[in-house]
Order: sequence, then structure tokens, then C-alpha cells
Amino acid sequence: MNFADIAVFVIVVLFLSGCAAIGFWLVGAVAKRLPNPLGALGVVTYVGLIPTGLISTFVLLVTDFPAAVSTAALGTTSGLAATLLIRLTAAFGAVVVVTTGSLGLVPAVRDVRDVEMGFRDAGRRMGRYATFVTVFAVVLFTLLNTLVANSISPLTVVVGIVVSAFGLWVVSPFLELVSKDMRPPTETERERLESLCIDANLDVDSFRVYDDGDARVAARYVRGSTFHRRLVVTQTFFDAFDEHQYSFFVLTASRLRVPRLEFLFGYLVGLLVFAALALFDLVSLGVVLVVVLVSAPVALAVARRLLLRADDKAVERVGVAMLVDALEHTVEFHGLDESKGGIRTLFSPQVPVGRRIERLRRQANEA
Repeated sequence: MNFADIAVFVIVVLFLSGCAAIGFWLVGAVAKRLPNPLGALGVVTYVGLIPTGLISTFVLLVTDFPAAVSTAALGTTSGLAATLLIRLTAAFGAVVVVTTGSLGLVPAVRDVRDVEMGFRDAGRRMGRYATFVTVFAVVLFTLLNTLVANSISPLTVVVGIVVSAFGLWVVSPFLELVSKDMRPPTETERERLESLCIDANLDVDSFRVYDDGDARVAARYVRGSTFHRRLVVTQTFFDAFDEHQYSFFVLTASRLRVPRLEFLFGYLVGLLVFAALALFDLVSLGVVLVVVLVSAPVALAVARRLLLRADDKAVERVGVAMLVDALEHTVEFHGLDESKGGIRTLFSPQVPVGRRIERLRRQANEA
């Protein structure tokens, strides 16, 4: 390893980081002027940052530094360990690019959400999350790539994908502890959570409080399978949603009683298995693309239908008025768009909150 290899790698990382930060700042400036700025920023975050990370990784793999690291550490650039080290070295450079790029969105988020979000806090959170996702993705891809390269049977790969996906589902509550700032609830918070769970008939095995910091996101969700379910609530949910907590806990319990997440999980695993068959030339990439284009809208429609069914189950417990009041409070607190979503709803598993509120009110009027 020589100084030139290091210098080129650092220069490329800095150049890509600068481009990403400026690019996302410009996109954020445009997004905040759209009719639904918060939704637009959400799309940019996931649709923009992931390709940025992938492109950066491929660009950094072209430099000599990752291979030099492998040679210095392992004495070779071939084999599973060397391949993994080379890809992780490039991917960690991409983490810097993605984290820096995400900071370009901070001014837009500040304006849209009207929150005091600091660059340091935002960068630390994105860096931690991006590092975790990167390591997981690189290791998984490398292992799968090695299996295919060594002519492992398609059945072995399929079983590996299914077992890995199910294992990830089971351990997801524990993996999240690594990727996010979470803490056990205080004694007072635990008593409150246990009381709400009993009243709402929400069956979980453990609790965690997510420190959302400057982001000020009021959220609650359940991670894991029937083996171990963990309820996660944000600090803001405790602070700003006191009178609506029961309604949201009932809604969370209702969502667990419809197989929405299980359906989406099974659909995604099925797509991965089908796509893996293309690696063995058992199906063509064109067929895979057609299957995705045909099945995705149907799967998303089913997911939206199940979400509305969960709303109906929640209404049976708390009534229309309480649920609508809770949803409207969410809209007001987060500055959400109350529109019905339009055609973009067809490409989302979510139902716009405005459409959900209108639907509940219409049901109340028809009753």
C-alpha cells in the first residue's frame, strides 16, 4: 500500500461526498416547494440515497486502495475473506458519501418539519444506520455471490435465501438495537406502556424507547415475529401524544391482527427467490422483470386493503371519532399532506392519511 493509493481513494470519496451533498441540497430545495414536501423528502431519502451508495461503492472499487488493503492485511486479493474485505473497504467509503449527502437534506427537513435538526446529530444517526445496513448487505451479497460462483445447486441457494430472510425477521428486534439509538424505558414509562398494552390488547414481549433527538418524530411500531415482539416508541410519542396514545396502541394491535407485514415479507422473499433462479439461467431476467411489473401493483393493493382493514378493527375498539382525532393530530403535528394521494398511491403499500380519515368519516355518516 502506498500513499498514492490512499490519496486517490480519499480524493474520490471527498469528490463524491461533495457532489452528493450539493445534489441532495438542490433536490431538497425543490422538494420543499412541492404540494406534499414531507412525502417528497421521504421518497428522496430512500430512492436517492440507496443508489448513491451503490454507485459510490462501484466507483471506489475501481480504485487500487481496497485491493491494497486486502493485500496488506491478508497477503492476497483472492478468496472469500479477501473479496469481503475489498468490498467492505469500498462500501465504508460509500457510507461517508451517503452520510454527507444526507446532510444536504437537513435544511429542507428543518423548513418543512419546523424543527431544530442539527447537522451533527443527523450525520451521526445516518452514519450509524448506513454502516449497519452496508455491512449486512455486503456480507449477504458476497456470500450469495460465492455460492453461485461455486456452482451450488439452485435449491441450496433458495433454501439459503428463505432461511436467511426468516432469521432476519426473527432477530430484527435485536439488530435494531445496533443500528439506532434505543434505551430501555424508565420505570414510569414501562408502567405506562404495560398499562396501554393491556388496555389495547397489544401483545408484545419487550419495550424500547427510540431517542429521535431533533427529528421530533412521533412513532410507535412493533418489530419481530411471534417468537419475540418488541414495541418501540419514540421519545416524542411520549411527549406530544399523551391523550392519543391509547388510540394508537389499539391501531397497532389491530395491525398485528391482519397479516399485512407477513404478506409483504412473503412477497418480497418470493421475488428474491424467483430472481435468484435467473442467476442459474432457469428463468430470464426479462421474465423476472415482467413478473415484478405485474405482481407488484397487485401486492401493493392487497397491502393497502389490509391496512384499511386494520383501521376498521381499531374503530371497533375506540370508535370513529377517537381514531379520526388521533390521525388528525398526527397530520397537524408532522405537517403531513391531507390529500388523497392521487396516482402515486398505486406505487405504495400505504394509504394516504387524508384518504383514511375521509373513509372513516364516510363510514360514520353511513352508519
